[in-house]
Amino acid sequence: MLRSFINCELEIVALVLEEEDINWRRNRRRRGMWVHNAWKKRGVEGEFVSLLPHVKCDDTKFYEHFRMLMYTLNQLERKLKEKLRKQDTLWRQSVTPRERLAVCLRYVNIHKNKTQDCTILFNYT
Repeated sequence: MLRSFINCELEIVALVLEEEDINWRRNRRRRGMWVHNAWKKRGVEGEFVSLLPHVKCDDTKFYEHFRMLMYTLNQLERKLKEKLRKQDTLWRQSVTPRERLAVCLRYVNIHKNKTQDCTILFNYT
């Protein structure tokens, strides 16, 4: 009798663990996403789309933002365009070569002048 009671308990524990495993796998699949919702509006609300047109109008601000002239940025983009280009897919659009270059240059500029980045991002004067 003791032996059948232990086997029955083990079967119940095994069933519960299997059910938990199935639920965990099911929930894990639902949470995974190809493009996070925060990045889906990048083409409308992102810094590249919203800030860059204003910076382009002012040569001084453009130079402060990228630490180079617009002509130099255009030449650099022209030379690196094919190396920076990624393939679009049905699920997402890739980041454009110009945007990738802008992020790279901005990253370098941030580490040289951290206070300027806070000024631009948080609209301090």
